[in-house]
Amino acid sequence: MSKENAKKLIEELQTNEELKSKVQGITYPAQLVKAAADASYDVTAEELTEVEKEFRTEQARKTRLSENELFGL
Repeated sequence: MSKENAKKLIEELQTNEELKSKVQGITYPAQLVKAAADASYDVTAEELTEVEKEFRTEQARKTRLSENELFGL
């Protein structure tokens, strides 16, 4: 188990519609770990949670406009 596997899973979820459809609607961490294992990813709920937070933070940083971009300078 590793954060690296969790990162790979998150990345695959961005492009693999079949995998994405399998995890949509999952509400319990154990279910997500099972779905990840079914897709050959050995991860824990804690690793997935940590990597998902990092991913969302990075996405927010990328989409946040600077003051100059906001005001068209």
